[in-house]
Amino acid sequence: MNLTLSPEEEAFSASMRALLARECPTEVVRRVQADPTALPPALWRRLVDQSMFGLALPTSAGGDGATLLDLALFYREAGYALCPSAILNSIGFGVAVSLLADEATAKRVLAPLLAGELRATVALSAPDDASDCAPRVRATRGVGGWRLAGRLPYVADVAEADALLVPVDFGAAGIGVVCLPSGADGVDRRRLATQARQSQSHVLLSDVPLRDDDVIVPPNADAAAVLLRLRRASNALTALQTAEAVGGAERVLDRTVEHVLTRHQFGRPLGAFQAVAHHVADMRIAVQGARLTAWQAAWAVGRGELAEREVVIAALTCHQAFKQNTLTAHQLHGGMGYLRETDLHLWSERAKLLELRGGGREVLLRRLARELARARAERAAAHV
Repeated sequence: MNLTLSPEEEAFSASMRALLARECPTEVVRRVQADPTALPPALWRRLVDQSMFGLALPTSAGGDGATLLDLALFYREAGYALCPSAILNSIGFGVAVSLLADEATAKRVLAPLLAGELRATVALSAPDDASDCAPRVRATRGVGGWRLAGRLPYVADVAEADALLVPVDFGAAGIGVVCLPSGADGVDRRRLATQARQSQSHVLLSDVPLRDDDVIVPPNADAAAVLLRLRRASNALTALQTAEAVGGAERVLDRTVEHVLTRHQFGRPLGAFQAVAHHVADMRIAVQGARLTAWQAAWAVGRGELAEREVVIAALTCHQAFKQNTLTAHQLHGGMGYLRETDLHLWSERAKLLELRGGGREVLLRRLARELARARAERAAAHV
C-alpha cells in the first residue's frame, strides 16, 4: 500500500483547493451558519459540474467510478475551506446509497443528486456509538401499508434536506433501509442549538407512511448481513470525515505559520522564538500522522473491507490532531485568536463538531477495544 499521492492526485487536490478558495471564503461560511438555507448556488453548481457528487459512485449508477480515496482528497480540501456540511452530507448520501442499494435502485435514487437537484443527509448511526447501526426506526404493517415510528438523535442538516437515509426494523420481515422524504407527514424535525452553529435536529417519526419507492434495501430476514453493509457504509462516511479533519488541521497550521512569521515581538518574528517553533513543529507532525491514517482508512474501506480498526484509529488520530492544532493556534495567536473577527474560531468549532459526530473519544476507544478483542479471539481460535 503506497499512501504517497501521485502527481495526478496532487493536481486534483490543487484544483479543488483553488475552486473552494474562490467559491467558499469565510464570508460564505458565516452566512451559512446564520442561515442554513443560504447555500451558495454558485458553489453547489460548480461542484455538480466538477462531478463531485458522483466522483466515487459506480458508473452503473451514473457516477465517475473513482475510488473512495479520490473522494477523500476532496474532503480534505473541503475541510481546509470549511465547505458547508450540507454539501458534504449530500455527497455522503450518494456514497451510502451506492454501497447499500442494488444497481437499478441506486441509479434511480441518485439521478437527481447527480443533477444537483437533491439535497440529502444520512442517519445510519447515532453519535453515542457509531459502530451500532441497529435501526432506531420501526415499521409496522397497517391497512394502508407500512408505517414508520422512531426517534433519530442529532441528524445533521435534515431541516433543510429533501431526503433522509435511515435503517428501519421491519419486525419479522427483517431490516431494511429507506430514503425518507424529510418533509413527509409525521416527520417532526426539532432544530437544536449547537456550538458550531451547524444545523442539527432531533427527528421524531410518528405514523409516517412508507411508499414503495422510498425503500432502498428491502426488508431482509438476514439481519446480520444488512447490519454489516450498514456498518461498512457508516465506516466509509467516517473515513471521509477524517479526511475533512485533516484538511482543517492543515489550514489551521498554515494560518498559524503565517501569523508567527509576520507577527513581531521584541523586534523579532514570533517564529524565531524556540518555544513557538516547537509548538508549530508539533502541529505539523500531528497533521502528517493524521493524513496517513485517513488515507489508510479510505483506501481500506474503498477496497470493500469493513476496516473497523483502520477507521477508528483514523478518527482518533485525525480528530485529536484537528482539535489540538486549533488549541495551539489560539495560544500562539494570543488574545487576537479569540476574537471572532479573526475567523480562527470557525475551524475550532468544526473540529469539535467532527470529533463528536462520529462518537467522542471514549466511544471510539470502546470500538477499538471490541475490534482488538475480536481479532484476538479469531487468532486464538485459529490455533486451536
